[in-house]
Amino acid sequence: MAGKWAKKRAKKRKIGSSSPAPPDDPLEYASLMRARAREHVSLQGEGGEEDHDIAQIIREVRAILAVNAEILDRCVPHLHSLETKKGSTSATFEVRGRYDAVTVITVKGETHFLTRERYSYEKFCIDPLLTLPDCLEDIISVKYKEVGHLSVNCVDFDTFFQNSLSLHDEVLGPFIANLKDHLENIQVCLGEIDGWIMGGDSNAKFLERVFDMKLSKLRNCNMGAPKCTGRRKREQQNAGRPDSDSCENSSGSDCENSSGSAYKDYGVLKICEELGEYKRTFDITKEDERSKLKRFIEFMAN
Repeated sequence: MAGKWAKKRAKKRKIGSSSPAPPDDPLEYASLMRARAREHVSLQGEGGEEDHDIAQIIREVRAILAVNAEILDRCVPHLHSLETKKGSTSATFEVRGRYDAVTVITVKGETHFLTRERYSYEKFCIDPLLTLPDCLEDIISVKYKEVGHLSVNCVDFDTFFQNSLSLHDEVLGPFIANLKDHLENIQVCLGEIDGWIMGGDSNAKFLERVFDMKLSKLRNCNMGAPKCTGRRKREQQNAGRPDSDSCENSSGSDCENSSGSAYKDYGVLKICEELGEYKRTFDITKEDERSKLKRFIEFMAN
């Protein structure tokens, strides 16, 4: 929006359209060119004509560049595809390891708590990484660098910033102030992507907490899982032994063989030896469903 506003403002003021002939004196000519560059940067940016603390802005820009690079490094491995429409580029990111449900089924007198790892996809606009706003154009030459396995041509902002430091101070001040604003916009863009990538951890942490296990050790449906013996089943099988709520190792699970291929991609969180027939799914992305799952687990353990 700022770019469109600046273009309209520039057209109204007709910058350079009625300028007098440039002076012959080299120093006067250099001074005039710097003034025009400063006017271009100030009019199109958001900094206006205010004075700028160049040293402070340089420190801030360097810090933002470092943080942006760190976030970008975390996001790039999850890049799945690119799409450009009407001059705007969107990137689709993927994440594996999202868990959004727990399925409970009874097989041969045993109740299985199952979950499945899935891929999740989300699309984000990445234009700030690929282009410059009007207030940063036409002053410093732009270099690009390929990022990620899809070779995304992103602006090399590190080089761009370093080259900008050769500008005269009266141009440099508003220029790097505008650059800082743009880098902050990039940080917001990357932060949204990074937040989405990391966001799925809450469901995984919930499962690990409730089932007291690490999902990295989740076994396939036909490989067995920790077995919890319910009270009524314990009374039948463990007569004369002290009751215990501790889990025992199961030698195997028949959920795949008994239920066909429907659950072959699932992992077993827990197996409870409990009388009764159960078949339902808990959506753990919803808080009320999480509460129901916890109550159901407590019921099975008693």
